[in-house]
Amino acid sequence: MALFALGDIFIKMSGAFLSPAQIMFILISSGLIIFALIALTKGEKLNDRRAFAPILVLRYFAEMVGLLGMIMALTKVPLSIVGSITQASPILVAFGSVIFLKEKVGWRRWGSIILGFWGVLLVIQPGEADLDYSVAWAVIALLAFSSRDLLTRLTPPDITSVSLAAFTMISALPFTVIWVLINEEM
Repeated sequence: MALFALGDIFIKMSGAFLSPAQIMFILISSGLIIFALIALTKGEKLNDRRAFAPILVLRYFAEMVGLLGMIMALTKVPLSIVGSITQASPILVAFGSVIFLKEKVGWRRWGSIILGFWGVLLVIQPGEADLDYSVAWAVIALLAFSSRDLLTRLTPPDITSVSLAAFTMISALPFTVIWVLINEEM
């Protein structure tokens, strides 16, 4: 969790001199190198045919949208607001697991879900006249990362998290390169 917080700080600081496309390129390419090396060191296969099964492709897409939303939010909105909004992800995952995965949730957890969403609304303050619409990027990140977490529950259990992270970086790299090239930032 400390590394995630440091990553958010890196994104926030680098937003002053790098474009969001460049930030995403750095994160995806370095993540690919790191996760591929860890996977290979552990003897995991990175040529698994199941890596691009439809449910996993959907998971990769959710991860990429979440990362895009997070980068855009962190470059435009105060870190504290982005953090407050995205911390609601476990609440949204619990809600989604009831609807999509048919899990049972007791009244205490429902109370926590309602209270958590109310807290997020207090932070966003959607009724305010001077609402910063850039906050929508943090909400997009929240929804995408929560979707990714729900989809992860549907992945084959024998695909390790390191391999899954490497597959995600592999699938996101072409989008990121195209985004950088379209912005003529290479």
